Amino acid sequence: MLLFSQLGKTKLDYIHITEYQAWKPAFSNGESLVCLAKKFSGIPVIANGQLEDPKRASDIIMIKSG
Repeated sequence: MLLFSQLGKTKLDYIHITEYQAWKPAFSNGESLVCLAKKFSGIPVIANGQLEDPKRASDIIMIKSG
């Protein structure tokens, strides 16, 4: 997740992640791209991708970074 780590060192205000189903794992490690972006960048993440279900949206929001 070198990409997100490097983006976190820039002056970006946020990262915008767009996926078809944002809560699903992005790679074989089982974490979504949203989770990985939050974890490794340390900056706010905007996510979209079938998050109209309140439970899914809440789960994405509650992901802790770093």
